[in-house]
Amino acid sequence: MSKKSLSELNVVLALPNQQVAQGISNSLRSEGIKRIAYASTSSEALNAMASSGGRVNMFFLASNLEPHGGIDFTRFVRMTNSPMARADIILHLDGEVTKERALEARNAGASALMIGDITGAVVLKQMEQVISVQKKFITSDSYTGPDRRRLNPPPYTGQEKRQS
Repeated sequence: MSKKSLSELNVVLALPNQQVAQGISNSLRSEGIKRIAYASTSSEALNAMASSGGRVNMFFLASNLEPHGGIDFTRFVRMTNSPMARADIILHLDGEVTKERALEARNAGASALMIGDITGAVVLKQMEQVISVQKKFITSDSYTGPDRRRLNPPPYTGQEKRQS
């Protein structure tokens, strides 16, 4: 994405930790993103979405977002019958995660999961990766969000070099 298109994004930082939210905000602003709303609870995140006219391009959600949690909030966003369901990117932030929780976030409609210490450089790298590998958006009765399928590479057709 170009600087111009980044400046047009509406971003919601739904993070209870103000220091993390401020660090991410500073990184986003350094890339030209101007419209950033802050929320420390899911209720405040809903208000931020309403203030943007329901068109949020990118969410940063903490797994410990009160009172419902980031995964449940993602499900809510993806399953609403409104333009906000088509939020381009939902990034989950979690201190540590199990395989089951990662799959749950993906199945809820998260675009990516950021684990561990979150720095500005990590945020920008993850954001760039998610934007550059934008997945097809799926809308069905049971799921709305980025395509969760992993494409299988075609079978290898070159010369076999391994000895058995």
